[in-house]
Amino acid sequence: MLQKLAFIFLFLPFLSFGQKALTFDDSNNYVDFGKSEAFAIAGNLTVQAKLKSTMVIDYSPLVSNLIETETLNLNGYWLGIDTSGRALFSIGCSNPGEVSYDILGTSLVDDEKWHQVSGVVNINSGTPNAMIYVDGVLENTIPIPNPIIFSTGTFSIGTDTWSYYHQGGLDDIRLWDRALTSSEVSQYLGSNLIGNENGLVALYQFGLGTGKYKEFLHVNWEGRKVMKQKLREIEKEKEQANKETERAEKLLIIVGLVAVSIIISLLFIRFRSVQMKKALLRQESLDAAKKEQEILELKVEEENKNVQLLSLELNAKKEYSRAILERIKQEEILSEKGMKAIEFFIKNELDLKSTRVQLQNRVGNIKGDFHNALKIKHPNLSDSDLNLAAMIVMRMSNKEIAISKNMTAQTIRTTKHRLKQKFGLSKDEDLSEFLNQYLS
Repeated sequence: MLQKLAFIFLFLPFLSFGQKALTFDDSNNYVDFGKSEAFAIAGNLTVQAKLKSTMVIDYSPLVSNLIETETLNLNGYWLGIDTSGRALFSIGCSNPGEVSYDILGTSLVDDEKWHQVSGVVNINSGTPNAMIYVDGVLENTIPIPNPIIFSTGTFSIGTDTWSYYHQGGLDDIRLWDRALTSSEVSQYLGSNLIGNENGLVALYQFGLGTGKYKEFLHVNWEGRKVMKQKLREIEKEKEQANKETERAEKLLIIVGLVAVSIIISLLFIRFRSVQMKKALLRQESLDAAKKEQEILELKVEEENKNVQLLSLELNAKKEYSRAILERIKQEEILSEKGMKAIEFFIKNELDLKSTRVQLQNRVGNIKGDFHNALKIKHPNLSDSDLNLAAMIVMRMSNKEIAISKNMTAQTIRTTKHRLKQKFGLSKDEDLSEFLNQYLS
């Protein structure tokens, strides 16, 4: 770089070192620093130059690396003076039909006095914007929605790609890869930088000594390049970490959804279980109601039978009265013997009926629930079996049962044996004790 700069100095006789700066005479005088990654900035940017110029009649470039694309758009940045004598900052633009963004200052800088001009690009604010400062004072700001700052063009001072040249003095050329704030522009206005300031990419100071090469300082880019590479690696690590975090969040969401699904499934299963239990309870209630209905029907049936028995009893009494009348009719003149026969017949019949009525009343006292319980447990029992069971559980003797049923005692013994068989009892098991369990 120093050799190239020296070459230009040797063959440009009108380029001279003043006491404090380089002097250009607007006659093909310029300094070419070549192409470097250091100058190809893609994001935030600040470019500064200290100048002294007489009246400008055409464009006067101070610092430039603008190049023209095939679509006639410009890439890069340009800092200089426009034809009106005011500071001008141009930035590459990607808008179709628009060559570049141009921001113009408000004060004249071609008054043969020293001025510092600063062009700033800030792409971090909502809409990227460009600003121009003169002597530390902000003079203009414009939005630049689609800038193309990155350029592979030559970084030069005193000229540009269209062969415009500067006439006057130049010193303290600064290039930053960040957007300086207004306070920083003012802070660094009159200070001599040492080259290690934050974001400083290149620094060219020509008024530091009397020797040619001592008057030029170029900040080493290689160290910054390594640092930028590390920063890019850190950004990649952050991006990877963000992706991992995003994947973890997605996995957490999936796990949460699965957990919610499991909980909902368990709740549904519990709900179904509760519903099934309720349905089972309802069915049990229905079954109990049905049994109660059956018991009620059995009771009604029992009452009907009692009414039938009463009717039979009445018929029997009618028949008995009729028989008495018939017997009396047969005896026109009742002898004492005949009267005794009739009296014995009536007494015997009344005693028999009285005994039957008493037995029926005793049996009726334990019917109902006993019969129903026995009937439900042993539905194959007949009504005669149920009546006999009631008499047995009352501890009635075979003779009492025989009188009630108008049967012989032998017949009752046989009937009891058959009843034990229906209950599945052995010969030695007590029928009465077995039946006691059905008493409520």
